[in-house]
Parts: sequence; structure tokens; C-alpha cells
Amino acid sequence: MKTGQFIILFVSCVACVFAQPQAPNVEWSRTYWGDSSESEISGILPMPDGGYMLCGSVLHYRPEYVSDMFLLRTNAEGDCVWSRRYGEGWAVCTAVLSTADGGFVLAGHEWSERTTGSDFVLLKTDAQGDCAWTHTYGRGLHDYCRSVQPTPDGGYLLAGSMDTDTLSYGWLVKTDAAGDSLWSRLYGGGRNGEFEGIQQTGDGGFVLAGTFSGNFWLVRIDQSGDTLWTRTYGGTEMEKCQSVRQTVDGGFILAGWKFPPQSLDEDFWLLKTDADGDSLWSRSYGGPDLRDWCYDVIETLDGGFLLVGRTSPNDAWALDGLAIRTDASGDSLWSIRFGGANLDVFRSGLQTADGGFLCGGYTQGYYFSNALLVKVCPELSVGETPVVPSVCLLTNYPNPFNLATTLSFALPRTAWITIRAYDLLGREVEVIVSAAYRAGAHEIAWTPNNLASSIYWITMNGDGFQLVRKTILLR
Repeated sequence: MKTGQFIILFVSCVACVFAQPQAPNVEWSRTYWGDSSESEISGILPMPDGGYMLCGSVLHYRPEYVSDMFLLRTNAEGDCVWSRRYGEGWAVCTAVLSTADGGFVLAGHEWSERTTGSDFVLLKTDAQGDCAWTHTYGRGLHDYCRSVQPTPDGGYLLAGSMDTDTLSYGWLVKTDAAGDSLWSRLYGGGRNGEFEGIQQTGDGGFVLAGTFSGNFWLVRIDQSGDTLWTRTYGGTEMEKCQSVRQTVDGGFILAGWKFPPQSLDEDFWLLKTDADGDSLWSRSYGGPDLRDWCYDVIETLDGGFLLVGRTSPNDAWALDGLAIRTDASGDSLWSIRFGGANLDVFRSGLQTADGGFLCGGYTQGYYFSNALLVKVCPELSVGETPVVPSVCLLTNYPNPFNLATTLSFALPRTAWITIRAYDLLGREVEVIVSAAYRAGAHEIAWTPNNLASSIYWITMNGDGFQLVRKTILLR
């Protein structure tokens, strides 16, 4: 690994107690991009000043019919600070990550010059959102990228689907730090498979989730993309998986929706597995004669979950954004339905530093739709107040050090993290820890017994982020 590949990311943390939470209120909502367009938010990143980075797509009809990827930087109240658009025809953004130089990568798909379909696309920007490079990757007639994750060597893995006229595969593309393709893999044998999410696991491998022949699908792979095991979940009903996260116990949580064949009565579906992919429990949420679709799930500070999506009566043209909060066993605690005269949909969720939540998606009027960001107040029990958040970063003390140093870090959400030490040549010298940690601040003592005096780089990889710290060992 080269030092230029390391990523520095500031994150916020907070310690909150969630005992029998009340259903919170909406604190504020914001829309972006204005009239004469169709836009939606597909991903949210927390920023060091308490603001947020939003990614998504915006379709403009005037002066020409084009769809662009976008980045939009907000302050803590959701007001736009700056925005950038990318594309020269038809591009859709589905995910965003921070990069080594403080910039970002956007992943999605765009109109293909090879075919009349689409290709995977990966786009790199600097910290101000100016485009540095872009690459496309195509293999089938229609290639749709849904998720991206960083790899330990500074590159990226893009997950989605590769479709021909008759077959559909889960498709994974591996790139280097410059976005050049190194290899790709197909999964599912063409039997109607597609990936919607990818997560790094504690041992440096990855897990892929999506839908296979109408059931939830989970595939565990090593760093080379070779399959370690695969699982499907579901029965006679049809299931559509949209999101996956690794949980604090090393297992996985999958979310989407399920419905009987030839029925429009669709419900959120949440499924929990252990680290080997064996099902532990599942829950469904929704009312009768409603079409409830879940697009994203996050693990909350207390080990529970937040699911976001949409709800609609199957006999009416109406959509409301829907957020459902559960405990660690999947039992529902509260739900929020956001909507009015417009059609409102939540596509992504994030727990904020104050213990509240962000829901991103879109709101559609009679003709056009705007990107939508909704802030939900912290959930509190009677008489409870949230702890004031603080801005944290990966540090160690003392530095320089002689025998031992304490690594301090903070997480904005529960995640499985791996902390490694590298020498100046980029060689891994020690895996310091690989375990799940809840959101908040943590400390780890590191005693490098067999290392010589030198400069070392400490890296931390987690759920969609990487952090770095330079330290000096003096014997």
C-alpha cells in the first residue's frame, strides 16, 4: 500500500441512551435542484463540521434531456453549501465514498456507447467536487452498479448486475486506486441474480447481497472474489433484497420487501443472520393492502435498526416516505410516515451525531421531482436529553512512543473495523484489531513487540470509510 492511498476522514460521535423511545418528530426537511428536473438522493455521508455530503442523480429536460450524477454539500441544517453535476448524457449515481485525498468517488451506471444499454461507472473528485477522472466498465447488454466499497490496497469493488437478453448475473468489478479494472467476477450462473449491496468483513473479505431467483441472496467472498459460501432466504413468496450491513456480533442484516405472487400486498422484510449466513430471525412490517418497499437499513446506536422506504395504497396513486425503527430483535418500536400531496420516497438513511436520523430520497409533484432530505429529531424517553456531540478523529498518544501507544477513534455508526500497521514500504506488519464496535468513542492499547524504530502508518477500514494515522516508534 502506498501512503498516498490512505484516507483521512473526520467523524462525529455521540453516546445516547435509548430506553423505550418515543416516536420522534420531523425536525426539518429540505429539497434540492428546483423545478424542471427530476432528482433523488441515493447516499449520505457525515462531514466533520456536522454537515453532510449527498449523492444522487438529477434529470433535466431543458435545454436538453440529460441525467447527471451529483454531489451536494450541506451544512448541519441541510442548507446547500455547494453542488456539482457530472455526466454527458445519461448517468445515474447509486453510492458515494470518501477518498484518500479528502475527495470522493461516485459509483453508478451510465448510457453505454458499446450497446443500447448501460455500463458501470466510477467517478473520482477532489475535496471541492471537481472531477479528477472517470472510468466505465461494461460486459453485458445492461450493466447496473448499485454499491461500492474500498479495498485494503486503496482500490475499489463495484457490485451490481450484468444482464444479457436472456440472463442476469451478479457482477463484481475490482479496480486499483486510479479506477483501472483489475478483474471481474460473475455470480449466480445467470439464473436471475443481481447484487444491491457489498460490505467488507472483519477478515478482509466481503459479503454481497441481492436477489436470486426471487429470494434474498447472500454471497461471502475472499479478497480475490472467490466464493466462500452462498445462501438464499425466502419461501413461496417473492422477496427483493435492497440493503446489507454487517452487525456488531459479526452477523449480517438484510432488508428489502416481500410479497405473495400475483399480489400487491407488499411488506418491508428484515432478516438477521449469523457470521456464517445462517438465518437467526426475520420480521415483516406493513399494513394490509399497502405496497411497502424498504430500500435501506442501518444499525442504530443501541444495536437496533432503522429501515427506510415508501408506502402506498395499492388502489391509489400515492406515495409516502416510511421509516420504521426496531430493537435488536427486530420488534417494531415506532414508525414515521412522511408525505402530503406529493409522492415521497426515502432511499437512504443515516443516524446523526445527536442521535436523530436523516432520510434521503425524493418528493415528486405533478410534473417534476426534487431531491428530499428529512431530519428526524433524536428519540428520547421522558425526561431524557441527548449528549452534546463532539468531533473526533483517529489519533494515538503518546506519539512518538517507546513501548506502547493508545489508539483513539470514533465511529459514526456501528461497524466491523480492522486496524492495521504498515511500514514505510507499504508492507503490512501487524493486524492490531479486527472486531465490531458500536458507534461512539473507543481506545485500544498497541504494543508492537517485534518492530524496529521507524515511522509506521496505522489504517482503519470500516463500513464504507478508511482512516489513517502516522506514528513514530522510538526504541
